[in-house]
Order: sequence, then structure tokens, then C-alpha cells
Amino acid sequence: MGYFYHGRGGCLYRALDRNPKEGRYKMNDNTSTILEIIAQQLGRIADALEEIALANAPKAPNYVRSITEYQTFDWSGLGAEVVKKDKFGVAQVQWGGYLWTRRSPQNKFGEAIWFSRTEGKDTEGKIRYARLITFKKPGEVEPVPEKVMNITGAPVIDAPHRRHELSGPKSEIVETRSPKS
Repeated sequence: MGYFYHGRGGCLYRALDRNPKEGRYKMNDNTSTILEIIAQQLGRIADALEEIALANAPKAPNYVRSITEYQTFDWSGLGAEVVKKDKFGVAQVQWGGYLWTRRSPQNKFGEAIWFSRTEGKDTEGKIRYARLITFKKPGEVEPVPEKVMNITGAPVIDAPHRRHELSGPKSEIVETRSPKS
């Protein structure tokens, strides 16, 4: 005979009866009750595993890069693997055990491409998204007031509204003058 124990202080159900003539077990009247209990417990286990997985998942870094880097971006630098490409470029990557899908809607986000995945739902039932990386047009740099520059001890640039274009990551702005005496 096979027995199934249900919960703390619960019942002991006899799940199977042995047929001596056939030498095998057969289900009895408790079988449907036992299957319902097993289904409930498996549901609880699945919920707990999902919570554990979300708690242990790496947090989405939400890197930001210039949109001009999208086509030539080195995904291995993030530890990501390109999974799918299409005529527009990389469409899906794997990072941190998750698939991240390219998005680029035509709405309030402007000219941007990002890779995101769902994280679940918030308290209002709305789907939450995590972003791995966003490629977007860089914003305009605001000038730093001269009095703030004087406090930092950094040199003050001659023309605070002049735009300096950088040719690459190693470029430097060299047009400076000493702070006023």
C-alpha cells in the first residue's frame, strides 16, 4: 500500500491499493483528493521558485550609449551574447540568464533603441520592464556657472556657450584660461 501525508498535522491518505492477483497497485477513491493536493503544492513550489529566481536575478544595469554606436556595439563587453539579428541589426541578446529584446517605438521616447525584458507586474497590475541598455541621442550639455567652477578649482573655459565636439573617447578640451583674480 502507498500512503500520502498531507501537510502539518494533516491526514494520512492511502493512495494506492495492491491487487494481490495482478501484483500491481491500482488507484482508489482517495486518488483525486491526493492529485488535487499535489497540484496545490506544486503551484506553491512554482511560486516560491519564481520569487527566488527574481530575487537572485542580476539587476538590469540600464547602460546608456549614443545611438550612433548601435550598429557597431561590442556586446561581449557587457558579457552579452547576440541571439538574433535582423535587417535592422541586433534584435535579441542573452545576458544574466535572460533574453533581452530590442524595442524602438515611435512615441515620447524619441530617437532611441533599447533592450528590455519583463520583470513581472507592479502592485497595480501593470507590467514592469527592466532595461539592459539604451542607445539614444545624447542630450545637450548645460554650462556650469562660473561661481561653481571657481569653487571646484577647475579652469574656466573662455566661451561658456561654445560647443566643443569630441572626436573620440581620448579627446580633451584644451581651450582654457585661469580663473579671474
